[in-house]
Amino acid sequence: MKNKIHSFLGIFICVLLGISLNAQTTFNYTGSIVTYTVPAGVTCINIEARGAEGGNDPVSTISAGFGATISGDFTVTPGQQLKILVGEQPPRNGGGGGSFVTDNANNPLIIAGGGGGSSITGDNPNKHGLASCDGANGPAGNGGLGGQNGNGGLAGVGGYQTGAGGGLLTDGADGSSSSAGGNSFLNGGAGGAIGFGDGGFGAAGAGSGYIVGGAGGGYSGGGSGSNGTTPTGGGGGGGSYNGGFNAINTSGTNTGHGVVIITLNGNCSGATNPCPGATPPCATTNTFAPMMTSGLYAGAGASDPETYYWGLSSGFIKANPAGGVGPYTYSWSNSAGYAMKGTSNMKARLFYPTGPTWVKVAITDAGAGCTIEDSVYIDWVDYTCNQPDLWFYEMCNINTNTSVCIAGTRNMRDSVKTGNYVFGPCNQPVKTGAIAQSELGVNVFPNPSNGNFTYIVMGDADATFNTQVMDINGRVLFAES
Repeated sequence: MKNKIHSFLGIFICVLLGISLNAQTTFNYTGSIVTYTVPAGVTCINIEARGAEGGNDPVSTISAGFGATISGDFTVTPGQQLKILVGEQPPRNGGGGGSFVTDNANNPLIIAGGGGGSSITGDNPNKHGLASCDGANGPAGNGGLGGQNGNGGLAGVGGYQTGAGGGLLTDGADGSSSSAGGNSFLNGGAGGAIGFGDGGFGAAGAGSGYIVGGAGGGYSGGGSGSNGTTPTGGGGGGGSYNGGFNAINTSGTNTGHGVVIITLNGNCSGATNPCPGATPPCATTNTFAPMMTSGLYAGAGASDPETYYWGLSSGFIKANPAGGVGPYTYSWSNSAGYAMKGTSNMKARLFYPTGPTWVKVAITDAGAGCTIEDSVYIDWVDYTCNQPDLWFYEMCNINTNTSVCIAGTRNMRDSVKTGNYVFGPCNQPVKTGAIAQSELGVNVFPNPSNGNFTYIVMGDADATFNTQVMDINGRVLFAES
């Protein structure tokens, strides 16, 4: 009898464990972003997200688009918090809201796009929430383009545009009259709320009257619908995102409000592909690397990397694009029209400019099929002595506080190497925003500086000097007598 009891208890415990490990939590539409905390002992979960159907106005003759259904397995940590927004099907003809699941830093795990709203004049075959990351376009020719790479959709060029769907990162474009685009997830996810048919919660766009429906929200928002010239039709469906293992992505399957279901099991192994077939991201940032002067000269006052020092600087400047696909091509120019060399290279040279200028580079990302532009202001300083020959350098002997004009680049370099000379005349006037100097024998170098500098006060050995260093707001940073 004792053995039978042990056997029964073992079976009972296994059944309880089986129920616990397969427990589900279902999140329905509430109109707010809620939080889910991963239970203790759980390291892999399955998430299924369904985008909302677009709104169906009673007057409409063309039904709304359905939401996408997206599922996958995700690696998590016990106690980790996830943000969950469940998309709304609005009551009129606004777009359907996307359903979002992100971590606490707003990095997406899974997002299901909502469908476009109902219409009365024409159908848009792109009205359903999509399994792919890019938002669907509005009606061909007049509607707006769907968003890409987590951004909101665009508004078309014709009249009577609906609101475009918002994405994870940016809002959807506003349409005509009062048809507002949906707010992005980062901006709270509210639907466009100014039009006749408000967009659903989950970044959906508003409809245009009762005639054409708003666009769906999602990872990337749907493009606006149009009631201008034919063809007319409602907005496009929102795009989806799936960063999980064992991804299953289906367009246009969910009706009604969205839903998110979390199951405490999963198979967190294999490969992931969040955006199969999506438009690759363009280079989103660029960092300039001006190389205007040498380290030797920098120690003597020619230290600003974004200043061209006449007679000292090389003039090279380099672009460093990031966030795109590549390969990249470059086209350099400058606002003053000075000569440049290597204008099609990653590193170009500003060739003997005679004044300050804005330097611009257009960077084309061949893999993403797009171009970005960036520019940097290059200041200009002349330390030469205005002699008949070009390379005479005005310098200050900081030991004697004597201004000298040194002939020739070699002699100038030798003087700099001694550590006794800095560029420019002694007691030179200071640029606005640089370190203030008194009318006494004072030399500050490098000037301008990055916050680290040397100052020398020249005067009567028996005199008392009161020195204060202040910032531009008058706050005393250092005082000495």
